[in-house]
Amino acid sequence: SWDDLISEGILEMNDGVVSCKMDPAEEYIPSSPTSASVEALVGDLLFPVDGSVASVADRGFTACRGLSGVRLPDSLTRIGEEAFDSCSSLTRIDFGSGLQSIGTWAFYYDGRIDTVTYNGGIEGWCKIDFEGSVSNPLYYHGDLYFKDTLVESIVVPDFVTDLDDSFSGCGSLKSVFIPNNSSLKSVGEGVFYWCCNETDGLTAVYIGEGVESIDGSAFLGNDFLKIL
Repeated sequence: SWDDLISEGILEMNDGVVSCKMDPAEEYIPSSPTSASVEALVGDLLFPVDGSVASVADRGFTACRGLSGVRLPDSLTRIGEEAFDSCSSLTRIDFGSGLQSIGTWAFYYDGRIDTVTYNGGIEGWCKIDFEGSVSNPLYYHGDLYFKDTLVESIVVPDFVTDLDDSFSGCGSLKSVFIPNNSSLKSVGEGVFYWCCNETDGLTAVYIGEGVESIDGSAFLGNDFLKIL
């Protein structure tokens, strides 16, 4: 249980910020940590839903190679830099609806993630601040779910001015519609980068007349794109 992980010194909490407890004398080396706490975390890690956890610390769970899944609560607002870097067995991540930002390299070297679930809708997902490279686990062509619904088609909400990395690498996405009245003026770098897997992917994109520019890499790697 979560309480056991805290009492046994495997996890630590400070003002709502959680991390895997590392040996204070241990130097941080992402490729080869030896902390007993890191080795103890195996399987699915289910964060408590009682509102006690507000964020994951920078490098909080780096190289916890035994983690196969993580469920984050609605109370959590931030995932820190390199938080789940090198969690090489991680296949599933469930985000709560309160998530606001994810730090750079948060999911670096996590190439097995195939399912990303968000406990909200497209409006909330588009408001998440993906702060840098590989901050979005969809980068590895995972399927995106809004609650129990697989995301295969999206209509960009009217208020969105920047999609950031919201759908970069999304393996389940088949069509994108940007309406004429959208506030999105530019389809930026890598926004819909490599939205495909080995068998299918992004097929159709509809761009409203309000869009003024499209970056050269916005649709890079979409081998199945047929309709623009």
